Parts: sequence; structure tokens; C-alpha cells
Amino acid sequence: MIFRRLSRIKTRALLLSLVPTTIMALTLTIYIIASQLQDHANLFEERGHAVAQEAAAYSVYGIFSRDQEILKSSLQEITKHDDVTSIHIIDNKGTTLALIKGSTDEPNLATSRL
Repeated sequence: MIFRRLSRIKTRALLLSLVPTTIMALTLTIYIIASQLQDHANLFEERGHAVAQEAAAYSVYGIFSRDQEILKSSLQEITKHDDVTSIHIIDNKGTTLALIKGSTDEPNLATSRL
């Protein structure tokens, strides 16, 4: 009987110490993962803006002269980046001025079979 009583006290003490610790650990883990995902999303968006600014700087002359060959040749360097799949340049009326596809040397992981 004394052993059972001590057993119940030990169990309660163990639960009182482990439950808050577990809840805190799970909460911190979820917070850190969410924070890292948000940081990656922000970096991805910043990278997209940087590539767009670079494309805008390279394409100024080709847009103003309305010469698609100059426009395409000036933007070929940007399509060599690993994270650029295509560049689509439109004017304020929605007319396509240039559509440049990136290199497709590497297989698309979503459709390739192993």
C-alpha cells in the first residue's frame, strides 16, 4: 500500500514536470520552423525582385528601340541563372515584347522518373 502511494506521487510529480516541458518544446519547435519558412519565403521574394531589377536594367535599350533581337540577346545572360525558367517582358498595354525561355539542361524533378 505504501509502495502504491509512493508510486502515485512519483507519477504525478513526473507528469507535472514532463507535461509543461513537452508543451514548451513543441511550441518552440513549431515557432522555429514557422520562422524559418517565413525567412525562406522572404528570401525567395527578394531574389525575385533582384532578378526583375537586373532584367529591367538589361532590357532598357531593347524596349525603347523596340528591337526584339537586342532585347533577347541582352536577357540571355539572366536565363543562365539556375532559378530563372523564363523571362516575359510586356508593355503597359499588355503586348508581349519578348518571351525568353531558360535553359532546360537539367530534368524537371516533378516529371522525371528515377
